[in-house]
Amino acid sequence: MATLTTTSIPVSDLVCVGCAEHLQQRISALAGVESAQVSLAGRRLDVTFSPDQVGEATLRAEVPEAGYRCADEAESRTIGQLEHQLEMQPITFCTTTDRMQYELPHTSVPHEHRDPGAELRPEWAALLMSVSSIIVATNAVLLKRVERDLPQRDGPE
Repeated sequence: MATLTTTSIPVSDLVCVGCAEHLQQRISALAGVESAQVSLAGRRLDVTFSPDQVGEATLRAEVPEAGYRCADEAESRTIGQLEHQLEMQPITFCTTTDRMQYELPHTSVPHEHRDPGAELRPEWAALLMSVSSIIVATNAVLLKRVERDLPQRDGPE
């Protein structure tokens, strides 16, 4: 019997229980993976695998393929990830530790969850562009106020 190895991979952009289940299913389906567990609150993927069949590099490569990020790698967030987070905020209230909201029958996490790597819908793209423009304009106004309120200096003291 082949020797099994266990590794933990820190994962970013897990927004809801659906995200955790989606990633767990993707990793579990890989040949050579004995078990995969995703901790939503811990933002961690624990995998037991046969190194003869699959390597840790392959496991790590599958995380962004599923639409998430390895937290210890420098990758930027995608528009799809940001869109998914915006969609889920009214349901998750930006928390991953209170499972009650996910377990109640009225919640819509399974219905609302989608692959964060999927294409951005046009209405969300327009909203994100608008929000971005508002943030830029607000920062410009605030910068002008700060510059106005700073005492003028004639030169180095």
